[in-house]
Amino acid sequence: MALRLFAPNAPCPCGSGKKYKKCCLLKDETLRQQERVRKYIVDLDAELVYMLLDYVRDAFGEEALDTGWRIFFEDDDELDAHIDRKVFFQIFYPWFLFSFLPESEDEPWDDIPFLEGTPRTLASSFAAAFPGELSAEEMEYLRKQNDAPMAFYEVLGVERGQGIHLLNIESGEKVYVVEKNGSRTVRVGGILYTKVFEFRDMHILSALSPVPMRPMVKMHVLDILKGMREHGEYKHRDELMHHLFLEMLRAELLPPALENSDGEAMVEHRIYYEVESAHKAFKALASLAAGVKLQSLLNDAVYTREGLVHEVEIPWLDGKKREEGFEADELVLGTIFITGREMVVEVNSAERAAEIMRRIDKRLGSGARHLRTEKMDVGEVLDTFSGNAPEEQVDLPEDAMNAVLHSVQKQYWQKWLDMRIPALNMMTPRQAAGTKEGRARLEILLRDMEYGDSKLSENFRMKNYIDDIRQTLNLR
Repeated sequence: MALRLFAPNAPCPCGSGKKYKKCCLLKDETLRQQERVRKYIVDLDAELVYMLLDYVRDAFGEEALDTGWRIFFEDDDELDAHIDRKVFFQIFYPWFLFSFLPESEDEPWDDIPFLEGTPRTLASSFAAAFPGELSAEEMEYLRKQNDAPMAFYEVLGVERGQGIHLLNIESGEKVYVVEKNGSRTVRVGGILYTKVFEFRDMHILSALSPVPMRPMVKMHVLDILKGMREHGEYKHRDELMHHLFLEMLRAELLPPALENSDGEAMVEHRIYYEVESAHKAFKALASLAAGVKLQSLLNDAVYTREGLVHEVEIPWLDGKKREEGFEADELVLGTIFITGREMVVEVNSAERAAEIMRRIDKRLGSGARHLRTEKMDVGEVLDTFSGNAPEEQVDLPEDAMNAVLHSVQKQYWQKWLDMRIPALNMMTPRQAAGTKEGRARLEILLRDMEYGDSKLSENFRMKNYIDDIRQTLNLR
């Protein structure tokens, strides 16, 4: 909305009772100047992009754009088919011109000059090949665009139609960016994949993804950064961040694929055994929780009067994936529940069912007798929640129905406090609240729940339960 002009001595339109010149005049003048600069930068950016695209077409042919598009989307035809290309031009063109590094170690561009001290992008090659084509200000703008990396930012605050307060998840830097259109669509807590740089004393966005992402993305970014620090490996930073962006984009836009983290068809298996004793079964199978300390597994165990394990839960984890730095939810292959002489194993594919049965037979032998295996295709499981009304319904008053629903939800969230959560590195929320890293991950998880809460119907809103969780775990 354009700012209106008021006489300096007129009453201020904000209702303060002061004269306009003594109240909002300076702020409005600042906003008007900011808007003038913003429009100038938008025009400068558009002119530079058109110039660079002409250069790419002339120097490398029309097919260069198609090649860049395939590289941008990692040859994912399914994802490409689910997006509106025109909408994604706002991130593709700036990425292609100012972030994409077209040369490789195998095919260096020895015969093409680049600007010194800046990434060897298409924009850099143009600026070096035709230095007289750019004004000093265009060259400065090009350098700043070129030097700024694509990164993930958390939305801290929004001034609708004006700008966005952002946190760079990687550096921890807080910035305010002037952004009219984007500020009308983003939400506090959301994650943006973009690049931010300063020009003419103003922070601006470039190459902004048109799809805001959920707060959980922050946890994935932090995990990638942790892995890079631990291995001292930063040269693939840009590729890792871009790959994460595409993974999150797939999660937002594509229908869920019914496959587990190993790419196997998801078929829920529940395998029942009779064991000689819970204590012996636990000792034989505890190492299946690769990397989890024995005491951690026993924190929630139930014991007999003799001090032997009677009831315990063992997550089956992939030790190799743990060593290779996979995320926590990709480590979990299944769960083993032991109570007395009964043992139940839950996995989500036929391949995992066969493998866990082989391992149990090897470790327990005659100490475990297979009773039966129940399985159900995940599609059938989803069908049971498809919302189809049963032939016979029990009519309850709305108040009574809501009371029952609230009771069930409350019981679930109370149990949730003691569930092992993959996103918390297989800690329970109570356990996570006791460590610095665990509290940080737990906070992101709760924010993600709050972010998605508005999409739920009133009866399924989680806000009150999340508030209770924060109070119980002293997270306020």
